[in-house]
Amino acid sequence: MVLVGEKLVENEGVDFVDSEELWLNPTLKLGYGWTDSCREDDPEEWSGMGGYCLQSGFAWYYKFDEIEWEMWIHVTEALAALVNLIINREDLRGHRFVEMIDNHCVVHVNTSSRTRDKRLKLMGRMRHRALEKYGISIRSLLLPSKINVIGDTISRGDFDGFRREIKRRGFSIAGDKIVNLRECLPPDFKLLADTLVKYSREMKAEKEAKGERAQEGSGVTQVDPDGESKACVDGDAVPNTRVDRAAARDQEISS
Repeated sequence: MVLVGEKLVENEGVDFVDSEELWLNPTLKLGYGWTDSCREDDPEEWSGMGGYCLQSGFAWYYKFDEIEWEMWIHVTEALAALVNLIINREDLRGHRFVEMIDNHCVVHVNTSSRTRDKRLKLMGRMRHRALEKYGISIRSLLLPSKINVIGDTISRGDFDGFRREIKRRGFSIAGDKIVNLRECLPPDFKLLADTLVKYSREMKAEKEAKGERAQEGSGVTQVDPDGESKACVDGDAVPNTRVDRAAARDQEISS
């Protein structure tokens, strides 16, 4: 687990994070959103991201191609949150928005704005401009992965599971349609994705070169197959993959 500081730890596990307790009062002008991203070892398998906004009812997903698959998981998690905000910006204008995210790194960066990762910095600037322009007050909360059913199912393309969870919670889907973003990409999305892939390749090459220089200087062979070992807040996250948590979630829901 990444050391994220006291501010994030305080958010974890509190009642406010448990979406089972969301019974909204419209007069509060408060919106909620869920996002997630999944990245499998094999780029030919399903890897993608998705999100849902309770305020608008808008549900969306995006399946990565083989080039976009090169983005690391914490980058795609941050991208999913940014896309969900931008897509729903008109519905959230002048409102407060709570985004549920199950990635420690992303919540930490969104909360503190502290990172040396140039990919997260880029998305952070875009995020700040959207919030300022539309008068949105936002709060990122860490949602335990095992109960992030809404975000997890839609990001993996498990649309039946997503619909069951939406129905179970008494929520609704706008137009009863789950939108494939490849058919209606937000403005400049492709440019952003290409830039994130470019940055990821550059950072991986820099890390590998640094590792080689360290080995030459010490004469000791160090094994680091991913070429990444530091916390993502420093811009060097390990590109991990999603473990299927469906069985664990089903057990928890039935209990």
